[in-house]
Amino acid sequence: MDDFGPLLRQEALRRGYRRAGQVVVLIGGAVGLGNMATLAFPDCVQIVDFFHAMEHAGRVIEAFIGKDHPEYRPRLRRWAKRLLKDKVENLIEEIRCEGAGKPNEVAVEGALHYFATNVKRMQYGTFRKVGYFIGSGVVEAGCKTVIGARCKQSGMFWSESGAENILAFRCIHASRRLDQFWKYRLKVAAAQNDCFHMTGYNGALPPLGIYALRKYTSHGPQPINRKFVSHPPMRGRGQGSKYFDEPGNGARLRGVSPAHEVTPTPVIRAAVRPRGGGVRCGGRSGAGCQGRL
Repeated sequence: MDDFGPLLRQEALRRGYRRAGQVVVLIGGAVGLGNMATLAFPDCVQIVDFFHAMEHAGRVIEAFIGKDHPEYRPRLRRWAKRLLKDKVENLIEEIRCEGAGKPNEVAVEGALHYFATNVKRMQYGTFRKVGYFIGSGVVEAGCKTVIGARCKQSGMFWSESGAENILAFRCIHASRRLDQFWKYRLKVAAAQNDCFHMTGYNGALPPLGIYALRKYTSHGPQPINRKFVSHPPMRGRGQGSKYFDEPGNGARLRGVSPAHEVTPTPVIRAAVRPRGGGVRCGGRSGAGCQGRL
């Protein structure tokens, strides 16, 4: 919960949490969930999922008369109707009075604890009048559609890591956030590869990629105001690609001269050879394409 709460709040902020007139958190009745909701959304209305409440109502009745008793289902239906009329406190008092002094009194009291600690979050009649959802069926159906439909098809077997990876992409796609995801990945990849340099390229460029240009000076390589640009495959020196630095530098470069170095991201297929030097770029030998880490 310590990790999930901040993530949930971050996603809510992205979806316009600050503009919401009222925030409703529909959760289970566990204490940890209530604390998480309070920390992440201090002014929210908390509602215990109605179907979770009914599961616990069944446990109370089972502890009182047993699950095979002919009165089990009629009592369960009465609990459902009275819970929908904000009668949770009355139900608690009635079952306590009926069970007082009986051998199962301790078991009944233990089952009632769920309701006694969630009275304010079980005012289902009031919640329904103002139009709040009291069940999480919509979210659970989303889990079935997004996750179950992808990973539970005929003949599918998954490792834990494989399922986690494919579902991460599935959720990103369903959330319409693919563009943001790839921008983030490129930034991370560029930061991780700042130590990878390609020098002495004699004006030729690797087949495909995204590059940042650095200009050599007497003080070593100095960054030109970096601007990442892409280019089509090269067919010869200076063909198919034009490089511009940021406005104001007045430079326009065709290809890359030996006076510059190119810092590629993982978009370039590069394999570093620890011994003997050299780099293979785009599947071609690194003649004149020296790299270091």
